[in-house]
Amino acid sequence: MILKSKFEASPHRMVPGMLHIEGRRMRYAVTLSSPVGKAIEVEEALAKTQNRHIRPVNHTSATEFAQKRPKIWLVNIHGFFAGGGMYWRESTYISEFDNMWVFNPSMPGFGGSDSLPWEELSMKGMARRVITMMDIFGIDKAVMMGHSMGGAICLQMAADYPDRVLGVVYRDGAGTPSWKDRKNTFTKALAPFIPDAAGILDLLIAAALDVPDLALGKFGSTFKSILPDFSKNIRSLGRTLPAAAMLFGSDLSDLAIKMGNDKSIPFLVEWGLSDQITPSKTAYEFQELIKEEIIWLFGGHSWMLARPSTQSWIFNYHKLGQEFINKVKQRQILLKKSTQQQLASVTSIQRH
Repeated sequence: MILKSKFEASPHRMVPGMLHIEGRRMRYAVTLSSPVGKAIEVEEALAKTQNRHIRPVNHTSATEFAQKRPKIWLVNIHGFFAGGGMYWRESTYISEFDNMWVFNPSMPGFGGSDSLPWEELSMKGMARRVITMMDIFGIDKAVMMGHSMGGAICLQMAADYPDRVLGVVYRDGAGTPSWKDRKNTFTKALAPFIPDAAGILDLLIAAALDVPDLALGKFGSTFKSILPDFSKNIRSLGRTLPAAAMLFGSDLSDLAIKMGNDKSIPFLVEWGLSDQITPSKTAYEFQELIKEEIIWLFGGHSWMLARPSTQSWIFNYHKLGQEFINKVKQRQILLKKSTQQQLASVTSIQRH
């Protein structure tokens, strides 16, 4: 399988691009801790050689590029009706934290990416596509960070691919079902007349209530970061709406219980105080299942878009954020040792 994509690095160190996987387009963006040339060309998916298929085309040698590999990869998965490009300001701040590189995929059906086939349209299918993209870029293990729908995808990845996940940052997630229970006055009034659409209309109103929070701070920059992917989603509603049906039909409570009991993968749970889309009852529901303390943050459902430096600040200065990063580094060491032991065992068997 040969996948090609050429793209120009932005002044913000975010490098956007597009791959073709199984005949379907997948858009993404990579944010580097330092610029690596004017362009990067993805030539081949070489499964056994990490990062060898990502070659700078400005005559930077493969060895030099390899030396610039990050200490930790972070995969930032967006929410519903968003896209990877919306998070470029936040990713720039995060990439300045301890040589952490950020991979922002636009999930199938969003941000210009083609949707999954019907038979694959599920949280498992979404998680599998992220793993495929990680394989292409030689990202062996990463911190998975998910917002809203992305939180549910990260939860699925932790359950299905634990050896690829260093930790999970779960942000205003939609992995548990209480957010779908829209029983306020507005929904109750409309339910007798339009029972199927009442909940969706309520969600649209909740999303509208999130707009004033986005207007705080540098509204111009926020608007510019949101508009491109939002416009793509508007133009391709046929691709995004099936994902909405999938999201409404998902309940990953059992996986949250499993992760809460297992504790091998560290979780960092963050929530906007005025979130109306996945409200506080959903946060407490997830907290009870995962058994982790919540970091409550000023803002609504999309606080990270309005205040993009917040996540980096949490990693750097918040007690729970610092503890999470320490656990991630410890897990990285343990998984590396485990891999080395497995390789040594296989080598020993082959010799005998």
